[in-house]
Amino acid sequence: MATRSNIPNLPDYPPELIRFVTEEAERDADRAWYFLRLVDLAPPPGQIRRLPAGLLLNLGAAARLLEWEQAGITIHLDAGLPCARDAARRIFLEAVPVDGEARGPEPWLSEAVFRLTIDRFAWTGRTDLQAEIRLDFPDEDVLVEALAQFLWTHRHAAPSADRGPAS
Repeated sequence: MATRSNIPNLPDYPPELIRFVTEEAERDADRAWYFLRLVDLAPPPGQIRRLPAGLLLNLGAAARLLEWEQAGITIHLDAGLPCARDAARRIFLEAVPVDGEARGPEPWLSEAVFRLTIDRFAWTGRTDLQAEIRLDFPDEDVLVEALAQFLWTHRHAAPSADRGPAS
């Protein structure tokens, strides 16, 4: 039986976006699993440990933030999201029942990181170039300075003005 999506008008979205979101969700699931193994919360082989979906989604997002930080990407900090360490701390605190009332954490971080990823990274970067390609609008002065530096560094590689006799 085919699964139904709860996303209205799914065919209206670009296939690259659907593929990108699916692949990122898979990576987040792997990240969450790895994180749970590191903190010894993963179930023993052959057993099941039930954890709230919001907790798992947020853990995957926090692990993604950690990967970004290790790569020198601070886009999440610029967007007002916490650093990976603070996010993980908050995620675990939210998972603790308050006043005996069990509550499932909301996937606040997962949603924010997905939105940021979709808006600020090339959807086909990993597929086409095997790399995260960050989309950004650089400061115009910085861009002009970088271009000037590049041209100055490569000034001797440019063809000479005298290209020989015209034919």
